[in-house]
Amino acid sequence: MGADNSRARPIVHCVESTDFQPPADFDYLDFEVTPFAHGSCRETYRGKISSKETVQANRNIPLGGGEWISINVDEKLVYPCVVKMFKKQHVTQAQTWNQDLSALMLSRELSDKFNKVFVSQIDRAHEISFARAVLFQVSDRGSTHHFGRRSVGQGFLAGLSTRAILAVAFPQAVVPCTLLSAYASLVGSAVSMDETPARVQQKEIVCVEPYLDGSFVKVNSNSGHWKESKHAEVAQAFSHWTWAETKGKKLVCDLQGVQQKDGTWLFTDHTIQGGSGPTDLGFAGMHAFFYFHKCNEMCKGLPRPDIPSSPPPFIPYRSETTFSWEVVDASICARQQTGGTCYAHASATVIRAAESRIIGRCPEDHDSMVERIVAKYGTNGAWPQAVLNDECPKLRLSHKIVERPEAEAAVQRGHAILAAFWLTETGWKAFSNFFKQNPGKVLEQLPSEGKHVTRGHAVVIVGQKPNVWFLKNSWGPEWADSGYFRIHKDVFKDIRYHHVYFLETNLTENDRQAYEQAQAAQKQRQPTLPPAPPPSAPPPPPPKPRLESEVEVILSDEDRAQLEKRAEEMALKSLAALPEATRGMKLPAVKAGILKRLLSQAQKDLPKPVEVQQVQTAPPMPPTQMPPDLDAFGDEELQKLRCSLRRPPTELPPPQDGVETLGDEPWFADPTVRLALRDAVDVAHADFKILVGNPAEEIARICPRDGRSLRAGAVLRLGGSHLGGYGDADVAYAFRQLSRALHPDKNPDNADAGDAFKRLKEAQEELKISLEDARALIRRLAAPFRFASVGEEEMRRPQAALFAEATRLVASVLALSTEGVVPAAARQRAQASLRLLPGEGGGWALPSAGAEPFVEAWLSSSADLLQILAEPSIRSAYDCAPKRYRAQFLVLLARCALFEAEKTGGCVRQAWGKIWESFPEIQLWQQLRQMLVKKCQVHGRQPKRDASGAIKEKDWSTWAKRWRKIIRAVLPNSDAEAAPWSDAELRKLCAALWRDFADPLEKGDGEEAETARRCLGLFRTESRGAADVEAQRGAAPAEWAFVPAADLLLVVGEGAVGVTVAGVSADGDGKRLPFATAIFQTMM
Repeated sequence: MGADNSRARPIVHCVESTDFQPPADFDYLDFEVTPFAHGSCRETYRGKISSKETVQANRNIPLGGGEWISINVDEKLVYPCVVKMFKKQHVTQAQTWNQDLSALMLSRELSDKFNKVFVSQIDRAHEISFARAVLFQVSDRGSTHHFGRRSVGQGFLAGLSTRAILAVAFPQAVVPCTLLSAYASLVGSAVSMDETPARVQQKEIVCVEPYLDGSFVKVNSNSGHWKESKHAEVAQAFSHWTWAETKGKKLVCDLQGVQQKDGTWLFTDHTIQGGSGPTDLGFAGMHAFFYFHKCNEMCKGLPRPDIPSSPPPFIPYRSETTFSWEVVDASICARQQTGGTCYAHASATVIRAAESRIIGRCPEDHDSMVERIVAKYGTNGAWPQAVLNDECPKLRLSHKIVERPEAEAAVQRGHAILAAFWLTETGWKAFSNFFKQNPGKVLEQLPSEGKHVTRGHAVVIVGQKPNVWFLKNSWGPEWADSGYFRIHKDVFKDIRYHHVYFLETNLTENDRQAYEQAQAAQKQRQPTLPPAPPPSAPPPPPPKPRLESEVEVILSDEDRAQLEKRAEEMALKSLAALPEATRGMKLPAVKAGILKRLLSQAQKDLPKPVEVQQVQTAPPMPPTQMPPDLDAFGDEELQKLRCSLRRPPTELPPPQDGVETLGDEPWFADPTVRLALRDAVDVAHADFKILVGNPAEEIARICPRDGRSLRAGAVLRLGGSHLGGYGDADVAYAFRQLSRALHPDKNPDNADAGDAFKRLKEAQEELKISLEDARALIRRLAAPFRFASVGEEEMRRPQAALFAEATRLVASVLALSTEGVVPAAARQRAQASLRLLPGEGGGWALPSAGAEPFVEAWLSSSADLLQILAEPSIRSAYDCAPKRYRAQFLVLLARCALFEAEKTGGCVRQAWGKIWESFPEIQLWQQLRQMLVKKCQVHGRQPKRDASGAIKEKDWSTWAKRWRKIIRAVLPNSDAEAAPWSDAELRKLCAALWRDFADPLEKGDGEEAETARRCLGLFRTESRGAADVEAQRGAAPAEWAFVPAADLLLVVGEGAVGVTVAGVSADGDGKRLPFATAIFQTMM
């Protein structure tokens, strides 16, 4: 076949063209069939580009940021390179690389600006650049491990160039060897034509880059950890500078590469925090970077984000991210133990990791702590538990043996876990041989170990993936992967997990003072939220009724600025005849008088708002009465207290369109809904009976032999959505029923009866205290709002009221700040809606101090109310709520965090970390929301934005364009009105849009479809508990418990939709259509 037939089709990109090309004398590309390294997303193969020219023409082709370097192989020119391709998909569309292309373009732009500022013509040691690459496309004929004009079997493969980035999720570095050794490796393992072809398929697009010559160094990571060295200071300063240059929106990190002969750093496989991609940790990643970052000489004058001096917030595991492999202290080089001292190294690591989480603590040096422990316990091995029993109390730390699920949860929060395991001689031999031959791979299994265990070993778990542990050993940095290794979680059959942590009650006075000083420093920066009025304060007098003509019409900032400008012009004109000195003295007063008249006239000219009702301030809540001495009540009297409902329970309207609740419906402000929830809980407790059949089984449940400790609610069988809440009478009833059966006098032959009875009493006291805490939190949450009022009946079982007020708080922040595109007329309607009573308008969100002060106080670093949301009582109340309201709460929290990040330049407060720990389900919703964003993009590429920041209409996917037309047609015009969430057409629109997005996600196969199904489980109805209103009515469950309608409209309708306390609107220009008509028109 001719040479012309060997060329592949051009690769089309959405980005600019580049001058980076393959060597001009390119003939064909040959690469190995087996990858020499791989990450979670991509595999990397060694390769070589063969030249058409002879060795006399040997040359290098510099192109900036990497170059093709030729070497002599059998009188032919060869360019060593690496070939990268996706692991889980065969890429045939160049657009798949667009996300990587955009990230590379931004990184190169930032590095060019950085070099102009910091690099001199003489010293280039600080110059930074990023490796570039080209894309090759495999032709549809021939072998799949060659590109070019060389005849292979029946066909050819050809390569065409364009711009690309390296694999951003590729955690392994390019082989750190010299060019000569790379050449020897390439030649020594050349691919023969008879070998099994590589996994690349025909027409697949892969990434090819020049081989990096030099010693490969990783100077910082995407989670903040960095290698302390002179070289790393340049990279750290560059990462810091990129954050400042982009005004807190991006941060380039995870820098790794080689330093060239002229001193220039050439990096590859980097990450952009805030730039999307599998290794992007977003604002939490930026927080982690600055928590560990130490500014150097190059950082002088650069701003830093306002981040508390405490560990970064919990960042959840992502299937294609390297972060979960790295926790606090994990970057410390693995030590080399002497003799049987693994127990000392492991104990010191977990103790120091726990201390590093305490503000103000300076942990003892690792080596000195090991030396002190070994001096006491010797070099012939010891029990880690004995060491922890001795060391932890001295440092006010606690420790316990936990099960694997608890260990996984602790590692996910960034804690280190000491793992002690035992192997036979055969097992140890297989273990050592595996990591000697495969230092970076995962140990999947070990041979059968037999009956006799020879010896044990102690290591530290510092990271995880779904079925893999990442552990730190004490056999020196040369062993396995720099002293670390990976194993499948089921490999060690005989393993024990030790968790070291601290309790607030055990901290020293110095620790508390350090924490209080840190909190005080934060509170001084911005005003705090207004304190709640004392319960005993008399109600304030009602405000004087105002006539409709006296209602203040709120002007927009733009209108007011125009009036001020006009007033100044008029004042200058009236004073023009006066001397300049006199004119300057009189100008402010004259301008103020003119402005006052203009404002008055503007009030008259503006359209009058809707009729405003007289504001009635809700009276303060009375103090909660102390419960009576329930122990003195008989069984019948106690049962009457528990089951006080003497009427038919309140019913709620049936679900509509297969959805129970959607959007930002303020159920928490509807007295009927709250009454129905209380009635359902009463009915559930009336049917709830505690019967103890076998006391021995109940004792074993309360005191498990595996060392676990049940929570108080689990001990007394209270809490959760099945019963929906509990009160003092329920606690007394549960304790009475269980204590009668489990009393030690009735179980003299059971050695654990005494412990079980003691745990029962402790659980009873814990729940009593938690009930009082919940009631106190209700008063604190309701205090800032004018119309919030919680009756004494709701305080009886406070979980429902607590969850309602917590939801009100988060929903109010979003309602008062508005979301999306909200013009002046819509803002004016929202202000008027706030003055209406909760049942008729948005009065449920009206703070006593005013809307703007409330939002400003919410965003302040003091985080008084934000910290309440992380309280255990809030999580308990969440667990007791129906699923539809739980899902809404999670979605509101996620949007509130996004709102704060946008307002503060990308830095959220430390208190959000605790909230993410309390509600890890938020991460599932964030994954699902990202799928929605991707579905709105064309081939998943990042859309371009115009000068105003809006996405161009052509950059929306076909699916999104269709739904954007429907949204504009169904929603009312922003200048006319807003549709409340109860609007029938709005509900139909949101239900249909949700199904059109969710249904295809569940039908696929593979990891992505499984992830989607798991995420959708947050919103799908499930078997409902006895306290569910609909279950008690006998109604068939709807398909969806909750639909995140606000997020759907804000994402798909970005730039067109606005959400306020009054409802939802769009920028449509026609008459509002019914949903059925709108969807029919889009099909024409």
